[in-house]
Amino acid sequence: MRDRTRAAIWRWLPIVIAVVGAAAVVVGMGLANPVRHLAVNTDRLGPDSGESVAHYQARARQSLVTDNADPHWALVSFDTGQGSAQAAAAASGARISKALFQVQLPRVQTPVVAVQTAAGDPVGQLDTAGGVAADQVRAALADSDRAQRVDDYSAAQLQSDCACIIGLLVRAPVPVLARIQAVPGVRAVEALPADAVYGHFSLVPLLPAQTDYVVPLPDDGPVP
Repeated sequence: MRDRTRAAIWRWLPIVIAVVGAAAVVVGMGLANPVRHLAVNTDRLGPDSGESVAHYQARARQSLVTDNADPHWALVSFDTGQGSAQAAAAASGARISKALFQVQLPRVQTPVVAVQTAAGDPVGQLDTAGGVAADQVRAALADSDRAQRVDDYSAAQLQSDCACIIGLLVRAPVPVLARIQAVPGVRAVEALPADAVYGHFSLVPLLPAQTDYVVPLPDDGPVP
């Protein structure tokens, strides 16, 4: 019996040694080449919930105080809805990447829609984006009769080229952004650091109706 046991041990010993050796190689490779984890990116453009508008505007101005000459992603916020030509003129010299649309109705919460814009004629691209915004609003699922009426009204206005652009995501060097900040009708221009990566930051609009603090707006007004 002992002889058979010893024979079995000697028969399996090379296999056990090979398995242990392979495991050691795998562990060693893992230590030498650790898996790289993507860093959590917390960059954002736009005001914080509950922040005063004056404080946000001061933060936005401070974001332009840099000697970095590279292009920056930046959020341009308007004090009221702009037409395509107005918005394009305000952002002249910058690459417009997204347009933020909202139909303005007193004391009515209307949807905010962000639409990507292609390179090319900025006015034509913003006109096209307005139609895309209308389609997005129509496709939304309203949870009440009032919300449906708000969506229907907003879509109709967006389709008719209303002055409904409340913000732009642009890319430009700081001198261009500073010039945009000085354009009448521009409330704020906030820039991210130059190394910010598109798609890895959030975008929160400053609504024209948010004049004092960034808080939810009333929703008790009549819907046309």
